[in-house]
Amino acid sequence: MREQGHWFDFAEILSAELPNLPILKMDIAGNGTEYHGQTPQSISLIREELANRFTQNYPNIKTLYLVSISMGGMIAADWANAEPDKIKKIVLINSSFAGLLPFYQRLKWQNYFSLLKLPFLNLSSKEALIFSLTTNLICYPQSTEIVKKWINLAQQHPVANRNILRQLWAAARFRLPENLTVPTLIFGSERDKLVDVKASMVLEQKWDNSSLYIHPKAGHDLPLDDSEWLAPKIAQFIKED
Repeated sequence: MREQGHWFDFAEILSAELPNLPILKMDIAGNGTEYHGQTPQSISLIREELANRFTQNYPNIKTLYLVSISMGGMIAADWANAEPDKIKKIVLINSSFAGLLPFYQRLKWQNYFSLLKLPFLNLSSKEALIFSLTTNLICYPQSTEIVKKWINLAQQHPVANRNILRQLWAAARFRLPENLTVPTLIFGSERDKLVDVKASMVLEQKWDNSSLYIHPKAGHDLPLDDSEWLAPKIAQFIKED
């Protein structure tokens, strides 16, 4: 399960494109800096807890632009649907939603065996496998350094098995809003090994107020694979407000 630390320097890269806009990072309950907490059992409850904590931490911020990846896209969509006056725009990166595609495309069947191995691997092997499944464009020795950083994050902020199950349960049951009114920018990766790029394509077709970019080579973790390609497109989308 991912946390804000897995974005590495993407916030700084995006901030360089949007120098007048503060870039803030938050973890959901049960992950990252909030690893001691318990993850709620639905996406709406995860969003509600996150939104309440954000308001407590940043009471003077009245409007938001959300940038999310994977399951975070569900939280962003739910938040935008719940508070369309507060959430001005959202960005979804390689997110998939139940009900739009068969399960074997939402999570590619070719990697079921690899994913089933994860609970039985030691920490270094687990993070190395996740890296191989989520990135395409990062080579040695940078790849080795990133995996080491991921191992350190996992040691500092261990995610409880009960929270992993709660997050999987929440994601499996979530249904996206019928027609989200908040402007939405969707990114998909053509060579995503985890989620079929069709998930992003179908999503863009479902919502009227959305647009889509497809990266031809990157993997599931697009911000890590090609941040220099991604950040300017997000910045331009936000500047158009």
